[in-house]
Amino acid sequence: DMPSGGITLAIAANGSLALDGDEMSPEMLDTQLSAQLAQNPDLRLRINAHRDAELRLVLPYVTRAESLGLKDVVLVVTPERDG
Repeated sequence: DMPSGGITLAIAANGSLALDGDEMSPEMLDTQLSAQLAQNPDLRLRINAHRDAELRLVLPYVTRAESLGLKDVVLVVTPERDG
């Protein structure tokens, strides 16, 4: 089961970002995460990367989130479908 609550950062195969469906730059992401963390210190961030997104594009966002003070960062893996 996927952890509930919090916000979701989607990372597309080309590395573009969307936070809860709103596309944004990496700089804007930092601002948004800081603002939401100020309102909710126990905020959970789910990072849902496209299966074709390279890991080198994904892992820096875990580090960024933790450096901003998020303590609950979850990587969501979407398995390939058979067929």
